[in-house]
Amino acid sequence: FAGVAVANLDEEVRGKLHIDDKVDSGAVVTGIERDSAAARAGLRPGDVVVQLDRKPVKDAAEFRALAAKADDKSSLLLVARKGGTMFVLVKK
Repeated sequence: FAGVAVANLDEEVRGKLHIDDKVDSGAVVTGIERDSAAARAGLRPGDVVVQLDRKPVKDAAEFRALAAKADDKSSLLLVARKGGTMFVLVKK
C-alpha cells in the first residue's frame, strides 16, 4: 500500500508498541502517511494487519506481496488493535 510502512512482528516491536501477546503473526503498521488512503480509513501505527482481503498475513513480506496484487482496488483488512480485532476498509 502506498503510504503504509510495515514491519515483522517480533519481540522488540511488540514491546515498543505494546502489542497484545495473543497476536502471534501479522504485519505491524509502523508508519502512515498523513493523507494516504490508509490514514483516511483509520489505520494507525501499532495496528497489526492479520488478514488482507480475507487472506492471512503472517509477516511484512506477505503483506507487501498481497498489497501489490490488490493495487487498483479497495482492500479489506482485519486488524488487531488494543486486545481486539476490527475490519478496516481501505479505499484506493
